[in-house]
Amino acid sequence: MRAIFLAVMVLALAVGSALAEPQVIKSWDFEDGLSQWMTGDKSAQLIQCKDAAHVNGGTGSLQFSFTPRAMGGADMPGTVFAPAEGGPPGGKSLHFAMESSVGGPLIALLREADDSTYVYIFYVPANQWQVLDLPFADFHLEDSSKDENGKLDPEQIGGLGFIDPLGWFIQATQGGKDFPFFFTAPARRDLWIDDVKVMSEAEALKAAQAPGGAAAVMIEDCDSDPGYWAVLGGRNLKVRTDGDQAAAGSSLRLDYELPAKTVLAVARPVAIGSLAGVTSIVFSARAGSDCKLAVSVEKSNKARYSALVELPAGTWRQLTVALRDMKLDDDSNDPEGALRPEQIRSVQFADFGAVLAGTDLANTLWLDEVMGVK
Repeated sequence: MRAIFLAVMVLALAVGSALAEPQVIKSWDFEDGLSQWMTGDKSAQLIQCKDAAHVNGGTGSLQFSFTPRAMGGADMPGTVFAPAEGGPPGGKSLHFAMESSVGGPLIALLREADDSTYVYIFYVPANQWQVLDLPFADFHLEDSSKDENGKLDPEQIGGLGFIDPLGWFIQATQGGKDFPFFFTAPARRDLWIDDVKVMSEAEALKAAQAPGGAAAVMIEDCDSDPGYWAVLGGRNLKVRTDGDQAAAGSSLRLDYELPAKTVLAVARPVAIGSLAGVTSIVFSARAGSDCKLAVSVEKSNKARYSALVELPAGTWRQLTVALRDMKLDDDSNDPEGALRPEQIRSVQFADFGAVLAGTDLANTLWLDEVMGVK
């Protein structure tokens, strides 16, 4: 009798696990063509690629080739998208594989039928496939966009796609405007996109244990592809996951040069509300050279609070920055006048060494085990 009971329990657990498996709600595998994908770039090339070296799964991928240049009028350089009529009801995450001929940032976007646009900025290293699962909750309303209820409604999504932000960076530097992030615009960028899927489940921040046994949430353990981070700035920048140097598992490694008065910044989006109750940011870091590192959090109203920490060259260090010690940035505004952890939408790190020293610098920065401690 006991054996039968145990067998029933095992079967119930197995069925429960199967039911919990994420389901594909909508997908594009590019096996039979472009599947309604299109571009707003008037001079770009959009084709089905059958070259096995640029296919992540199956026998086909989407190849998008374009010249980064300033946005202008009806021309939208570096944009590729697909309709999703009726929205993917029940969708909770966007899964895709991507390869790029040159390293650089990209923006994933989800657009509701009323044109409310939600974005996630990520980084794609050169010449390697990245497979990412971006929770819808980590997408944030684009700064110039508005939404009647202030939240992404999956059933209202009318389209999704990707944008190369270099067009905006080029615009930002025109007319002698200050732009603190070094970048170069390549003559051509090729993107290969494959296995795009809207999934029924999304991974939330995991519980973690901070120093002293304090309860925490793991913002990023840096064990997977580096694309979950947005990376801006840096000359000769190389971004990768490092399995040899890490506080635990693997780390995010950035090798870069900083021209005078420029900044390297990395940011990890989080779901608004996921850091409720957090009182400090704890992370592990290592630097190849002495580093002036700004640790920041950004609220849903774009207000940014920061604290500057010293990171000497050498061994790994675990650092703690209390939210109460963060100050509103000089170039930021917060009508509420208070840092509320439940409103945090991203955690950011920035090397300000070249700005403070006024000279060119070179550095290697490792980040790992980034947590919000309660």
